Amino acid sequence: MTAVAVLAGLAVFLLAPLAVAAVRQRTLVAMAVRNIRRRPAEAVLVVAGALLGTAIITSAFVVGDVIEGSFADVARTRYGPVDITLTPAEGADLDEVTAAVEAAQIDAIDGLLAATAATATLEAPQRDAAVPQASVVEFDLAAARDFGSDPRITGVADLRVLATDGIIVNERTAGRLGVQAGDTLRLHAYDSNVDLEVSHVVAEVGLAGYGGAIVAPGTLAALAEQAAVVATPPRDQLLVSLDGGVFDTRELSDAAVADLRAAAADLPGVEVEAPKARVLDDAQAEGAGLTEVFSTIGSFSVLAGILLLVNLFVMLAEERKTELGMLRAVGFTRRRLTRAFAIEAAVYAMAAAAAGAVVGIGIGWLVAVVAGPIFGAADQGSGYPLVIEPASLAIGASTGLVISLVTIWATSLRIARLNIIRAIRDLPEPKVARVRTRTLVLGAVGTLVGAAAGFAGYLGDNAIALCLGVPLAAFSAAPLLRRLLPERTARLLTAGTVLTWGWQCTRCSVTSWAPRT
Repeated sequence: MTAVAVLAGLAVFLLAPLAVAAVRQRTLVAMAVRNIRRRPAEAVLVVAGALLGTAIITSAFVVGDVIEGSFADVARTRYGPVDITLTPAEGADLDEVTAAVEAAQIDAIDGLLAATAATATLEAPQRDAAVPQASVVEFDLAAARDFGSDPRITGVADLRVLATDGIIVNERTAGRLGVQAGDTLRLHAYDSNVDLEVSHVVAEVGLAGYGGAIVAPGTLAALAEQAAVVATPPRDQLLVSLDGGVFDTRELSDAAVADLRAAAADLPGVEVEAPKARVLDDAQAEGAGLTEVFSTIGSFSVLAGILLLVNLFVMLAEERKTELGMLRAVGFTRRRLTRAFAIEAAVYAMAAAAAGAVVGIGIGWLVAVVAGPIFGAADQGSGYPLVIEPASLAIGASTGLVISLVTIWATSLRIARLNIIRAIRDLPEPKVARVRTRTLVLGAVGTLVGAAAGFAGYLGDNAIALCLGVPLAAFSAAPLLRRLLPERTARLLTAGTVLTWGWQCTRCSVTSWAPRT
C-alpha cells in the first residue's frame, strides 16, 4: 500500500496545477473539449499509445496474481479444511494424541478428524488401467461432513453412507482409470488386494483431494493384517481445521502449530506439520517471483511506450503548431499555453490509465494461462482463477498515469518555448549547432542517477533497478557523447548499448528464475 500511496501522491501533485487552472480558467477546459471533439481519430490514437505502458505494467502484476492464485488454489483442491496434520510415531495411539489436543483447548482450532492414510495401487480390471501410486485415506464420513467451518469445502458434504466394500474416487483418479460410479476397482496394498465398488465420483476438493480415493474405516488395516511383513503400515493422522475458510487461516497457522507441539510434547514422535500454510507461502513466493520477471521484461516495453508517448504528444503539438503560435500572438502567456495543452493531454492520460488497467487484466490473464504450465502452475487439479487484486490495479493505473503526466509536463514545457513567427508560418526549427550547457549538465546528472540506480539494484538484488539503470545512464550520456564523437556514431553507440543490455536482462530473467514446485 506504500507504493500505491506514493504513486497516488505523485499523480495528485502533477494533476493539482491543472485542476486549479481548469477551475480558474474555464476557457482552457472548453478548448480541450473542443479539440477532442474536432479530432476523434487523433484522440483515439493518443489514448491507445498512452495505455500501452499502463497495460504492460498492470499485466505484469496480474500475471503474478493469477499464478499465485493458481498455486494457492491447491489449498482448496488438496486440503480444503485441513490446515495442520499430527502424525504419531509408528505404534503410537492416535486416541492419546486426540485427547492431548482436546485437553489443550486451543482457541484457533474449530475441528478435529481422525484419518488413516496409505499409498496403494488402484486397478480397473475392466478398463485395463491402473494408478501405481494413489493416495488412499479412510475416515468416518459423518464426522468428515462436519469437519471445519463450512461443509462445502470438505468435498464430501453431499455424501451420506459409504459401504464397507465401497470406494469414493475424485475426478482426477476416475479420469486416469476411466471409471464411473458402479464400476469395480481393485485396491492393491501390503501384498494383498480387495475389490471395491465405486460408489461416487466427486470433485477434487478438500478431503476428496487430500486422498485420491476414500475407503471405509478399517479397509487399510484389514489389508495390512493379511500381510506377513508390512514395511510401511498405514499412517494414522489427526487432521486439524482452524477458524476460517480455505485461504484465510494462514495467520493462525504458526501459533497453532506451536501450541499443538506444546500439547503433544509428552507424546514422543508426534510430527506436527502445516501443509496448507506451506502451499500458501510457496504460492506467494511464486507470484512475487513471476511479477518481478514479467516486470523486468516489460520494463523495456514501458520505455518504448514512453518514447511513443513523447512522439505522440510532439506530433500533436506539431500538427497544431500554427494554432499554438496564433494563441501566443493574441496574448497567451507561455504558462497559460502550457496549461491549455497539458489539460487536454491529461484527459487523454486519465482515459488511457483506466483503459490500460482493464486491458492489462486481459493480457495478464492470457499470459498466465499460456505461461502457467511452463512454471508448473495448476498441476494439482487447480485452475487459473482470474485474481484481480485492487492494489495491483492501483499500482498499474497510477504508474501509467504518472508516466503520462510527467511526459505531458515535459512536452508542454518544450512546446511553450516555440517561436511565434516560425510557428505561425509553420517553419521548421533551426538545427542546434552545439549542445547547450544546461543539456550537458542534465545529461551528466542523468548518467550519475542511472549508474547509481543500476549499482543499487545490483547490491540490493533488485532486477528492475538494475535493468533500468543502464538504459537511463546510456540515454543521459548521449549529449556528452555527441561532444566527443560524430552524431551518428554517438546515436548508434547509445542505441546498441540499450538493446544489448535489454536482451541480456530479458534472457537472464527468464533463465535464472526457477519455480519452487
